[in-house]
Parts: sequence; structure tokens; C-alpha cells
Amino acid sequence: MFQVTVYVPGDKAPSTAVEIDAGGRYSYEKKSVRVRDGGGLSEGIIPGSTNIANSYVPVQRPARSWSDFSPEVTLSYRPSHDLTFFGSFKHGFLSGGFNSSSTLFIGTPDIGYDPETIKGFEVGVKALLVDETLGVNFAAYTYKLAGLQVTNFQNATSSIHNAAAASIKGMEGDFNYKTMIDGLALHGAAAYNQAKYTSFPNAPCFNGQTPALGCTLSVANGFVQNLGGRPLPRAPKWNLSGGVNFDSYLPGDFKLGLSADVMHSSSFLTDTTDNSQGREPTYTLLNAALHLSHGNDGWELAFIGNNLTDKHLFFATNNAPFTGTTGGTVPGVLGDFDATVSRGRELWIRASYKFGG
Repeated sequence: MFQVTVYVPGDKAPSTAVEIDAGGRYSYEKKSVRVRDGGGLSEGIIPGSTNIANSYVPVQRPARSWSDFSPEVTLSYRPSHDLTFFGSFKHGFLSGGFNSSSTLFIGTPDIGYDPETIKGFEVGVKALLVDETLGVNFAAYTYKLAGLQVTNFQNATSSIHNAAAASIKGMEGDFNYKTMIDGLALHGAAAYNQAKYTSFPNAPCFNGQTPALGCTLSVANGFVQNLGGRPLPRAPKWNLSGGVNFDSYLPGDFKLGLSADVMHSSSFLTDTTDNSQGREPTYTLLNAALHLSHGNDGWELAFIGNNLTDKHLFFATNNAPFTGTTGGTVPGVLGDFDATVSRGRELWIRASYKFGG
């Protein structure tokens, strides 16, 4: 990894109008996996076993390697102390590997998956306004992914597949405002995101997906569907949040703090096979907290409430093992779903003490 920073003009960063940061990372990874023939035994023969005589097959170790150079360049322009414009190019790399989470044998389809790469641009602005009481940040971005690694869980087997291509683009902004009321501060953020597969012709089908629902038979890959143009999982279009913090000093050198935050998300898919049963509906969460402390004594007593509206959300779903019919079956019977569910309402009391000065 290397990084170079250039200031123009001069060499004093705080007063520099133009700043260029450039860096890069070279990666080389080699991986191997032990694979055996289904007719023989591999390393780790059980002592005393009588089934070891005639069909012992040495362990095979298929190996694959990948290399990548990932550059990153950021150009910043500061016309004043309170205003910064920036633009950047970034490239990222995630190496490939092997699907070794279940029993796999020589002669089965290739158990390896390819690397994932991402590259794209981001531009934005950072500003301090209203006598530096209002901080505002805004950015727009566009990224393209090649070989996106998608994890699929089907019939007790977890495997990783490569989507041919995907794109992510959007914009986001946030603000922090210290109001004229002593101790009162407001904050908020908004993000709009479009994330979709631009090409994924051999995506796995979900249990019970019929040809009418897009599941077709591929000689090379079995039952598959084309997810080109479909959204990525766990990628809502909208995320909104806002909150308030209020700190008040009370007689006797006590300090009372109150905070409340609300978060809103549009709906999104939670299943990598694009099954509509795995769509999380739009939701809104509310958190709040009350803090009491005393001077410089270092102690604090807090009453905290998370998810006060008691929403139960699922962020990841998959087909329950051995339920429903195989993809491509006519008629099809949809399988059951397993889900990772968030916690409900939480109310708790926290007492803390900081030692030292």
C-alpha cells in the first residue's frame, strides 16, 4: 500500500486551495481446498476401520490464485476554510475462493468462485454555514461491480455465486445544527440508492419457482433464472433519519441530557434469489435516551429505549431446507422461509463511571 499527498500551492494543508491524494494497493492471494473422490477415503482414516483397503484416494488440493492493483485518487478544492469540494476515483478487490461448506467431490461442477471488483466515482461538498453552527455534507456516487459474490442457501447447502455485473448509484446528505437555544442540537440524514444487477443470467432459482416465474433449465448450470435489471438484496432506495439532542445544566452541577432519533427505510429484498416472500416492508424505528451526570465526577446514569414502536424486522432470509418443490417444477409449491429477525423493544438502565481525570 502506498499513498502520496500533494498540496498546491505551498505545503501548508489548512490553507491549501487544492489537495491531491493518491494511493494504491497490490494484492496477491492463493487458496487451495482439499477435495476427494466419492469412491474413496481421504486423510483422517478412522483407526480400526475395515473399509480402507481397496479404494483409498489421495487428497486432491485444487489451487487458484488472483492478483489485483487497486488505485484510489481524491482531488479536493478548498476556496475557504468553511467550504470543501471533492471528487474521487476508487477501485476495490475481493479475492475468490471455494465453496467448501458441504461435501464436494471430484467430477462435480467447478466448486470455485471468482474475485469481485468494484470501481467508481464520488463527488461532493462539505460546508460550515450560519457562523459555523450548521454543518452540511452532500455526496453523489456511481460504482460498477464485476463478479459480485452472492451467497445462496438452499437445502442445507450454502454456496457463493458470481453475478456477472451490478451497479450502485445514488446520493446522500446529512446535517448537524447547533441551534440558538443553548444545549439544543438537531441532526438529520437522507440517502437515495439504486442498486441492481446489470447482468446475472445464471442466478439460482428459489424453491417452488416455476417457468412462468422465470425459472428455466440450463444444461450447464441446472435450474436458473435471469436477475438482470433486478435490485440487489438489502439495498433500500430510501434511508431517512433525524434526531434531537438537548443538554441542560441543573442546580448542584448536575447535567441532564435528552436525545431522540427516528429512522425510516423503504422496503427491500432480503433474499438473494429475488423471492418476493423475502421482501421487508417499509418501516420506521424510534429510539430515545435520558442521561444524568454530575460535574467532573465521571459517573452517568442513563435510561435508554431502543425500537420503542416494537418493530420486528428481518434483514436476511433463505429457503428452509427441503421444503417446497425444486425450481422449474410444474406445478410449483413455494418453500418455507428462514429469517434472521431483529430484536424488538428494548428498555434498559445503564450506570457508568470513568476513572481518571
